[in-house]
Amino acid sequence: MELTVNNSHNDCLHLKMKNLIMEIDKYLMTRAEDSALLINKHLQDLSCGIQISWQIPHLPHLMQTLTKWVESQDEEIVCLSLGVLVNLCYKNLPAVYTLSKSIDIKKFLRFCLPLRGPIIEIHVCKLMVILDYMHIDIPKHTLVKFVDPTFLSIFQAFKNNDSILLRQIVDFFQDIITQSKDRQVLKDYNQYGDQIEKLLHLVESNVTSNSSNSKPSSKDNNNPECISLVLEFIHSLMLHDIVSIINLHAKISTLAIDWVNSEGVSYQALAVLTKIIEKNTEGEAEKNSSELLQSLIKALPSLLLILQSNSMPSNMESCRRLGALLQLLRAMLQANSIRTNVLHILKEETIEKVFMPLQLDNLIDCLPRLKSNDTNMSSTDAVNTYLYALGLVNELAQHDASWLALQSALMENRLIDENNTSNIATTQVMELYEYKLATLGYAEKSALNSIEAATERCTQLQHRLAQITAEQNKLQQLLFHTEHCLEQTSRSKEEFKEMYGQERNRALAATGHIKIYEGQIKNKDKELAECGNQLADCNKQIKNMSEAINKLEEQIAKKKQYVNKLIESGNKTEKKLQRTEEMLKEANVDNKNLNLQIVNLEEKLNLKEIKLAQLTEQYQATRAIIETINKVASSQMP
Repeated sequence: MELTVNNSHNDCLHLKMKNLIMEIDKYLMTRAEDSALLINKHLQDLSCGIQISWQIPHLPHLMQTLTKWVESQDEEIVCLSLGVLVNLCYKNLPAVYTLSKSIDIKKFLRFCLPLRGPIIEIHVCKLMVILDYMHIDIPKHTLVKFVDPTFLSIFQAFKNNDSILLRQIVDFFQDIITQSKDRQVLKDYNQYGDQIEKLLHLVESNVTSNSSNSKPSSKDNNNPECISLVLEFIHSLMLHDIVSIINLHAKISTLAIDWVNSEGVSYQALAVLTKIIEKNTEGEAEKNSSELLQSLIKALPSLLLILQSNSMPSNMESCRRLGALLQLLRAMLQANSIRTNVLHILKEETIEKVFMPLQLDNLIDCLPRLKSNDTNMSSTDAVNTYLYALGLVNELAQHDASWLALQSALMENRLIDENNTSNIATTQVMELYEYKLATLGYAEKSALNSIEAATERCTQLQHRLAQITAEQNKLQQLLFHTEHCLEQTSRSKEEFKEMYGQERNRALAATGHIKIYEGQIKNKDKELAECGNQLADCNKQIKNMSEAINKLEEQIAKKKQYVNKLIESGNKTEKKLQRTEEMLKEANVDNKNLNLQIVNLEEKLNLKEIKLAQLTEQYQATRAIIETINKVASSQMP
C-alpha cells in the first residue's frame, strides 16, 4: 500500500495525471489506523485545488474521521488531516455547511488553537478565516502572528520541494492579503524585509547546491515550480506596497533574471521585473537605482530571445509569457536613464514577428485555442498579448520616429474602423462563425457529459434510496422492540415500588434500635471523654517531669565539661612546672660552669697583674738608665 500511495503522490505532481486520478478516485475511506498517514498524504495531494461535491455520501464520514485524526498525538497526521480539511472547505461553501453539521466547529477550533508547528498554525488560521462567516472574530494580533508561520512553512516546503503545499500557502496568503479588512493588518508586520532576505538566501543556496551536484537534481522536476511560486509570493507583496522589501530589489531582480529563461518560471520572473522597474521609476527613485536598471539592460538580449522564440505562441502559457515580456519592455521605456539603450537594442523586425499571426489568412488557426477541459485558460490572454504589443509600439513611436511606420501599418490593417463592419471579409466572418460552432460543440459535449454524470448520480441515489428504505424497516422493528422493552420496564417499576415499601418498613423498625444504640454510645462517649481528660493531666505531669530531668541532665553535662576543663588545665600546669624545673636545673649547671670559668679567669688575671708589675719595674729601671745616659752624654758635650 505504501508503494501505491507514493506512486500516486508522484503522479499528483503532474497536472494531467492528477486530473485523471481525480476522475477515477471515489475517495473511499478505511478504518486501518496504521494507514492513516498514507491515506492523508494521498488525500491532501488529490484534494488540492478541487471542489468535492456535498452530494458525495462519504464526505461527512470523511470529515468526522479527519477531525478524529486531528485529535490524535501524531504531529504529522494532525498536520496532514488539517491540510485535507482546509482543501475540502477552501472556496467550497457546501462542504463548510457539511462540516458544521458533522462536528461542533467552535469546540474543534478551541482544540486546534493551542496546537503548535509552522504548517499546523497555517492550517488552523486557514480554517478560522474560511469559517469567518460563523461569527468567529479573528483578532488582529492573530493575523499578524500568522505571517511568521507562513514564512516558516514556505521555507520548509521549499526545502522539501513540495510544490503542492507551497501552492496552498501562497494562494491562501494572497487571498488574505487582498481582503480589504485584513490588508492593513498584515502590513503592520515589520519583518518582511528580513524574511524575504532569508528566503532569497535559501533559494540561492539551493540552486548552488543543485548546480554543484553531478547527479540529476530536483531543479529539473519540482524546483522550477517552487521558484515560480516564490516569485509569485514576492510579487504579491510588491503589489501591496510593502516598503521593507524595496532595499531587496537588486537581489530579487538577480533571481528573476537567472530564471527568466525557464519555461515554468518565466512569466512570474517577468512580472516581478516589471513591478521592480515600475517601483524604481516613480518620482525620484530612478536616481538611486541606476545599477539595478543597468543590470536589466545587460539582461535585455537574453530577454529578446524569449520574444523571438515565442513570437507565434502555440498555447496560453506562451501568450502569458509573451505578454509579460511586452509589459516589461514598455516599463523599461518609462525609465529615462535606460530608454536610449532599449531603443538601440530593440529591432523593428523582432516586434513585427509578434503581429504575423494577425496578418495571415488563416487567422483563426494561428490564434491559440482553448482546450475543452481546461478551465484555467482564457482566450483574453491572446487578445491581451496583442494589446500589450500595440501599446509597446505606441510607446516606441512616441520616443523614436522610426517606429511610426510600423504603428501606421498596424493601424491601417485594423478590420473595424469607427464601428464600420463593411470592410470585413465574408470568409473571415464564416471562419469566426465556425469557431463559435466548434465552441458550442464543445459546450454540447460538456452538457452531454453532465447529463451522463447526472444519470449515473440518479442511479446511485436510487440505490441509496433502496438502502435507506431497508434501514427504515430495520428502524421500525427496532422501535417495536423498544416499546416492548418499555412495557417490561413499567412492570419492573411497579414491583420495585412494592419492594421499596417493604424495605421502608424494615428501615423504620431499624431506626428505633438505632436510637437506643445512639444513647448507649453517648454515655460511652462521656466516660471516654473523662478518661481522656485524666490521661491529658497525666501526660502534662509526665511532660513537666521530663522537662525537669532534661534540665538536670543539661546541668550535669555542663559540670562535667567544666571538670574536664579543670583537669586539662591542671595537666597543662604540671607539664609547665616540669619544664620550668628542667630549665632551672639546666640554668644551675650553666651557672656552675660560669663560676668555674670566672675562677679560672681571676687566676689568669692575677698572673697577668704580677707579670705587669714586673714589667713595670723593668720599664722604670730601663727609663732610669736611659735618663742617666742622657745626662752623662749632655755633660760631656762642649
